[in-house]
Amino acid sequence: MAIKDFKGKIEFYPAYSATIPSVDITEFDWYTNTDNKDQKYFSGVAKHIVNFTVPAEKLTADSILLSIADFESVAEVKLNNSNLGILWKKGKLLSIKGILKTENTLEISVANLFRNRFIGDYAEFGKILCKLFALN
Repeated sequence: MAIKDFKGKIEFYPAYSATIPSVDITEFDWYTNTDNKDQKYFSGVAKHIVNFTVPAEKLTADSILLSIADFESVAEVKLNNSNLGILWKKGKLLSIKGILKTENTLEISVANLFRNRFIGDYAEFGKILCKLFALN
């Protein structure tokens, strides 16, 4: 069962001096697919908070596993305030039997690479910034 019908938000905690407002979401997408430069070139930790409902009959299964889809760095996963661990690659299945409820809050904090910010700075300021950092 995939989480498809949900409401959530993303909180941004930059690894540099900036304030980026949280955004409401109803679907998952890559940051690079937005026109908002603060999000597109974000580097730091982004906390995805997703609220979703599961039909009661799904909670009685012998095994209930959570798989986190694509991410490219490190992710900390919590479900209903239970820490499920830190993932460093996709594909790991997390047992959530006994944690999953009818009403749920999933929190995934993803730390990404700082190269996103470098790409954004180059796109915005070009060679001037590269010369300051001796990248050219």
